[in-house]
Amino acid sequence: MPLSPSQVLLYAATTGDLEKTRGVAGSLGIPNNNIQNDFSTVWGHVSSGNYLVIAVGGAALNALYYNPCGWSNPAGEAAGHTPFAESASPIDYLPGANYFENAAGTTSADTLYLAEAFAAYAITGSFPAGWGSYPGQESPNATCVSGASSNVPCPCTSSSGGGSGSFSCTTNACGTQLSPSEFYNTYGPFAAWASAQTGLPEALIITQWYLESGKGASDICSAYNNPANYGGSGSANPYPNICVGTNSGYIVPMTTSSSFSVSTSNGSGVASTYIKNAFNNGFTVPSSNRYGSVPGAGTHFGAGFDAAAAAMGSMGWAQSNYYTSGDSPNTAGNILMNWYNTYFASILSNSYVSNASKPS
Repeated sequence: MPLSPSQVLLYAATTGDLEKTRGVAGSLGIPNNNIQNDFSTVWGHVSSGNYLVIAVGGAALNALYYNPCGWSNPAGEAAGHTPFAESASPIDYLPGANYFENAAGTTSADTLYLAEAFAAYAITGSFPAGWGSYPGQESPNATCVSGASSNVPCPCTSSSGGGSGSFSCTTNACGTQLSPSEFYNTYGPFAAWASAQTGLPEALIITQWYLESGKGASDICSAYNNPANYGGSGSANPYPNICVGTNSGYIVPMTTSSSFSVSTSNGSGVASTYIKNAFNNGFTVPSSNRYGSVPGAGTHFGAGFDAAAAAMGSMGWAQSNYYTSGDSPNTAGNILMNWYNTYFASILSNSYVSNASKPS
């Protein structure tokens, strides 16, 4: 019987892997308290059998299997041995005391895929729609991974007093450009919520927000609190917090035709429906939109992320934010396609549509 999100615990032992756990948790509704970065605490959880503990990344896998770094633990075990065993296959039940699940891939992208796939399987009993077989896993080895820590610090929290790993409707990453991982750590839970409400891939939303906000430096963190830089807010009329900005500045416009209607040569209506149809069925770039000609008219994309990006680029933004002449592909939506590949491909899948609820 599938587990509840509160029974799934994600453990990471490096900063990079911790970033992945936060993205996975945000997309699947796993409580932030179930993101663990402290070895001694996780040791107790694996021992108890009360959680399905998923080791995200090779450092976490090695730590739980061998403790090669010699970190302190409740049992007083020295380096080189733990009482724990790994489960290499996806499960949707509590494995019992002293077992944990291996979500350590041979590449960073594989680790993210495994963590997302295994956590989704644990909660739903199946892999996310459209996902094929999962990549191979690392085998545990007695190596203390460079950069591993018994209590890896959270590089960027989106909490105002809630503590590490705690999300709220206030962010503290304002005013400067953020790296893709820092941006996703901060705004991933809000993008996951927007994905669930619009039916659009979470990757498309976070990539759009990264572009619209100047990599986090503006619009979101000033008086706007609006991740999509959409009208309706500003210094004279600010949203009170990022949750309101996400809803009023993105979810509502994308799902209400009166707020943001689509008008192109091959369709009209609600923006999210237009893009979602492209994502699910494929998309041929039209010859024009309400502002005139569309770059790359006639270019066809099969179902998936590129089709969704092309559909978004074929709406009212095509000649400004979502198209740059000379970029490849030379068509509407190419900035979103290229920015995803450049900045977020190693952080999250471009096919996952979240079911996350509003951050609290």
